[in-house]
Amino acid sequence: MTKFEELRKNLETEKKELERKLEEALEQDKKKESILLDFEKQVKRVNTAKDTIKQKFDEKNEDLNKKMKDAEDMKKEASGKVALFTKQVEKLSSENNALKAKLNKLKTRKVVDVNSKFCINCNKDFNEKENFNWSCKVHRSEYGDHMWWCCGKRDYNAPGCKA
Repeated sequence: MTKFEELRKNLETEKKELERKLEEALEQDKKKESILLDFEKQVKRVNTAKDTIKQKFDEKNEDLNKKMKDAEDMKKEASGKVALFTKQVEKLSSENNALKAKLNKLKTRKVVDVNSKFCINCNKDFNEKENFNWSCKVHRSEYGDHMWWCCGKRDYNAPGCKA
């Protein structure tokens, strides 16, 4: 074998080796491209899932904010009712105490006067023979917001302002 043939044989072996390496490189490139495509698909799926979850989160957050606002409105309404009921309880308690006092007064009475009556305005007992037009003082307006509107007195049991 001559040098030329030997060189040719070496070149052919090198060529085959280079072609084999080129095929391997192309094959690896195809694998990498396939992996890249799979990765891009996964990224798209993750982004889609992220958007869906974000949308559901926003909807749930909006729903919870609405429910919280409704609960706050109910709380305000309930506190208004509580205040109203508290006023009514105070008024009824004072009326109850007045009735108890009247009852105790009647119980302690030793002599029962047949002509004795109770005034419907001031709830005091009176004798009809001793009663005059100016005997009873009453308020000419309603009791509201913790005061008599006719005279400005604050106590519910305050004596009347007009005869």
